[in-house]
Amino acid sequence: MKTITEVINDTLCELHTMKESNNDSSFCFPRYANGKLRISEQELRICLIKNLYQAHYKRITVETPTKYAYSFKGGVKCKKKEEDIDIQQNNEDCKYLSARLDLTLLKEDNASFDTIFELKAHSGTTDDALYRDFVKLTTEEADKRFFIMIIDGNQEGHRGKDGAIASIGKKLISCFKENSTETKINKSILSWCIFYDIDKNEDITKKIEDYINKNDKK
Repeated sequence: MKTITEVINDTLCELHTMKESNNDSSFCFPRYANGKLRISEQELRICLIKNLYQAHYKRITVETPTKYAYSFKGGVKCKKKEEDIDIQQNNEDCKYLSARLDLTLLKEDNASFDTIFELKAHSGTTDDALYRDFVKLTTEEADKRFFIMIIDGNQEGHRGKDGAIASIGKKLISCFKENSTETKINKSILSWCIFYDIDKNEDITKKIEDYINKNDKK
């Protein structure tokens, strides 16, 4: 049985192949009216689910409710068990709600998380969106965690000299310095991260780590 990391690598290579032979693939990236490919995390999720299923992983769920409730108003607040909060209330006294995880593998009890995935596309993802994903990954209880972001390096030239690497690196540094929640994000989360350029078929995670180490001034 393939490891989850091997399944992820197969998925990323498949997305590169899809982009290179888009007109001939049975599953394709859609195009905008101007002919430009629209690349999103939806293709990543669909291919990853397919490959997990083919590798005989079971209990795959999508948009899975979290075990903790979160408030994203006025800074991220979390670490309150969902069952301790009346999430049906809708007033100023109840700001905590269950969030969603992009993809999970459940344990045999069909409730606990074995593996959780957060998926993103494009280096233009906002700081807040990244931070929320990392708070969920840090807070939720699971045996394995993955944050996967795909980019199309061919469309990142407008971001300057270092392109997507600098854009993502700056946002991660911002996450490390965020102080609006009791859940602090630090460089240890990089061990869960995979950043992949599907245009070049290249894992750029190490380049982003190097950028952060060079530019994260305490």
